[in-house]
Amino acid sequence: MDYKSVDYSKIVSPIVLEFTLGGLQALMDTFDDLYPNFNVNDEVAVRKLFQAELASADYAINNQTNVYISNSFRYFLTKDNLDFSDVFDHCSYLPFQKPENPRKFFICMFEEMFPGTSWKMENTGNYLVTTNHLIHHIARNTDPLSYINSSDFHEIMKMFNFESKFKFKES
Repeated sequence: MDYKSVDYSKIVSPIVLEFTLGGLQALMDTFDDLYPNFNVNDEVAVRKLFQAELASADYAINNQTNVYISNSFRYFLTKDNLDFSDVFDHCSYLPFQKPENPRKFFICMFEEMFPGTSWKMENTGNYLVTTNHLIHHIARNTDPLSYINSSDFHEIMKMFNFESKFKFKES
């Protein structure tokens, strides 16, 4: 693959949802103390969790990484062809169980990360879906082409050039 010819602004990946959800794994040791009686199916509780834990992250859409995160969430939430339950299965150490409606959980996550931005995408037709970790790693970089031209790119290729298996719904 010629990594230099890819339009990284048009790449989306379910790996983004997995990594964003996986960030909550850091709460494993303190979750029960911080959120006693947390109900993963209670939208108000879920939103409070995201407001507290994602508030420190800068998810304002102002650079390549955040556009990539936003586009990936919006693409999969709009297309609704990803098995959102499967994304939870990829994160084995979450401090709470899988919600009854994983898609709704991700909608809440998006809305708290990008307040005032609709999760619905007008046109999903021009995007390349990838489950390759190397492409994901490049696409989330602020300047993908400079990154590809860096001297350590071949070492990075060795570490990240593998696929994750996600379940997609039949269309």
